[in-house]
Amino acid sequence: MLEATCYEPVFSPRRGGILGCHAPTLTALPDGSFLCAWFGGPEGSARSAIFVARRGPEGWAPPERVADVGPAPHWNPVLFVDGDTVYLFFKVGAEPWCWETYWTSRPVADPHGWREATPLVPGDVGGRGPVKNKPLRLDDGSWLAPASVEGQDIEEEGDGPWDCFVDRSGDRGASWDRADFVARPPGVRIIQPSLWHTPSGIHMLARSNAGCLFRSDSVDGGRTWSAAAPTEIPNNNSGIDLAPLPSGALALVYNPIAVSFGRRTPLDVALSPDGGDTFVPTLRLEDEPGEYSYPAVVSTPDGIAIAYTWRRRTIAFCLLAEVAAE
Repeated sequence: MLEATCYEPVFSPRRGGILGCHAPTLTALPDGSFLCAWFGGPEGSARSAIFVARRGPEGWAPPERVADVGPAPHWNPVLFVDGDTVYLFFKVGAEPWCWETYWTSRPVADPHGWREATPLVPGDVGGRGPVKNKPLRLDDGSWLAPASVEGQDIEEEGDGPWDCFVDRSGDRGASWDRADFVARPPGVRIIQPSLWHTPSGIHMLARSNAGCLFRSDSVDGGRTWSAAAPTEIPNNNSGIDLAPLPSGALALVYNPIAVSFGRRTPLDVALSPDGGDTFVPTLRLEDEPGEYSYPAVVSTPDGIAIAYTWRRRTIAFCLLAEVAAE
């Protein structure tokens, strides 16, 4: 069972001075604090930038603008901690098909030590590295970044160019090797995967335009992937994320709407006790009218932490503890 122990906004729109916000990312730091990032400003506007806020013992500090590489839209930040460093990836570009991925980092111990953002892969067009969800760190130290691209004709009928792939780095982001696109059925478009691993391999769930999530699996460390197959999990062609609980169960946060570009409410948590083979709806986070979307989920010692877009006005944050069923 899951029990909510905290539910709060990351920032007050008045205090933050940010017009609009979307696509949060979340990470837990070794001292028990959290970092949350998102893009602030009108979506697709050259006035947008990447903001970060820290939650410590006294609550959320005011947001800090940490990345603004010029007059171009900023999108989809991804936070990731490895060792003593916090990494931040984000997209820059007028439209998804011309995105370029930038990254920056800072020491875990220095809240204001962000370095100047630079391109992740020279010559990138379309976006390398993580596109929405956190990388997966393997036992050998390699990073697997859940990635995807979106082409120009995504609104047209037929087999549009939305494709997932996995980017691999064995040197903490200094260089990257991309796997082939995950094969998909004709007419199905998949993007923004979330990754997890089990003893049998590495797995992904991805959003789609087919009214459900699609799954692919790898048995060679993420170098090659099976053809994407539909699941029974409904999807409204909006972002998802998942993370393991202390018990080993997986927690998936998603909008359970089986209509492509359907409404982004309600927002639910589903649990999988079998490594991701099946998911059981368990907890409803939001069910009022409005947009509650693009969740980011990270593991904690007691359960999981979640951040998500709350009506495009702020970012909501909640802590869920895993408790024994009575």
